[in-house]
Amino acid sequence: MLFAADASEEERIAKCKAHILANIAARETSGDDHFYVPELRSHDQWNRAILIINQPENSWNEDEGGFLAVYWDLDPGYLEILAQAYGEDYQEPETSAFRYTRDELGRLLGRLRSFF
Repeated sequence: MLFAADASEEERIAKCKAHILANIAARETSGDDHFYVPELRSHDQWNRAILIINQPENSWNEDEGGFLAVYWDLDPGYLEILAQAYGEDYQEPETSAFRYTRDELGRLLGRLRSFF
């Protein structure tokens, strides 16, 4: 999905997340198991993740990096742990995002792959 160069990180996250959620819903109603998008099964916090290429290729290793890993859909067990640790009023954010450089990408993809 292409974005304007001045699109905010929040805008990119919201649009990419909405796109994949629509894609997941369409695949779930298709009845074809070959197109199933799995949740993160071994992750202890988040159930969903996407990787956004957030910068042009020539800047993938500059500053904080050109890749944005976005996590959402907290695991209910993790929510229970948070409630016990911080009290019932604790509010975890709906999403969590981390930047990665091209040099860090292999390690991130390896971790994500192990979660499926």
